[in-house]
Amino acid sequence: MQSHRITAVIYAAAKLDLAEAIGDDEKPVAELARLVSADEGALRRLLIGLATLGLCRQVDGDRFAIRGRDALAILERTGGLGSHRKDRNAAARRR
Repeated sequence: MQSHRITAVIYAAAKLDLAEAIGDDEKPVAELARLVSADEGALRRLLIGLATLGLCRQVDGDRFAIRGRDALAILERTGGLGSHRKDRNAAARRR
């Protein structure tokens, strides 16, 4: 996978807060799509990309789980940076 695609996959997962949606248990794509308000087919492709990167694992074809603490930290940290930027941008607009 090319580097810009890796960045895009991780960014999209963080924006959707997939780490929080998946949690500690494996979940089917349909349930995750409902939880994050995403198209099921697009989310499946995103999850397969995350599995390719080793950040989640595909279980039984249509279920996915986070692949450990390190992967969870990457996805949460990226999401946290996005939240920080939103807060900073909101503060700048108030000035």
